[in-house]
Amino acid sequence: MKKMFVCILVLLSFISMTYADLIIYPAKGQSDEQKIVDKKECKEWAKKETGIDPDNIVITDTKPQSSGEHKIAGGAAAGAAMGGALGSFNGNFGKGAAMGATAGAISGAFSKLKSKKRAKKQQASQKEAKKQHIIDKFNRAYGACLEAKGYTVK
Repeated sequence: MKKMFVCILVLLSFISMTYADLIIYPAKGQSDEQKIVDKKECKEWAKKETGIDPDNIVITDTKPQSSGEHKIAGGAAAGAAMGGALGSFNGNFGKGAAMGATAGAISGAFSKLKSKKRAKKQQASQKEAKKQHIIDKFNRAYGACLEAKGYTVK
């Protein structure tokens, strides 16, 4: 019986660490057994109250990413115009435009890659912030329940 109690205590402690980075002190001298029961009850209450299951938080992407094709086409067009202008000084507008378009397309492709990396990084950061906000909301409800049961929660 004692081994089972210890296993349950360890399991519940591990589960609570995944969503609640809270320090819970039994201010009214609650036993370890009572603390386990209270934590479980408060977790269930907080789930109902907030609609959040901290063990199953899924954040979905809400904004579609642009393809960035406009950067390549825009780079090619700008490069063609500049290359054509420079080529016209040498009397070879077509060759200058072609070289400029190629250089512009390459530049646009690099710009597209940089934009995609930046967008991915920003998206990951926003996802993490959203997840943290959800966890914080759950933790406020969870902590309020535990405080009402006589625990000090920090």
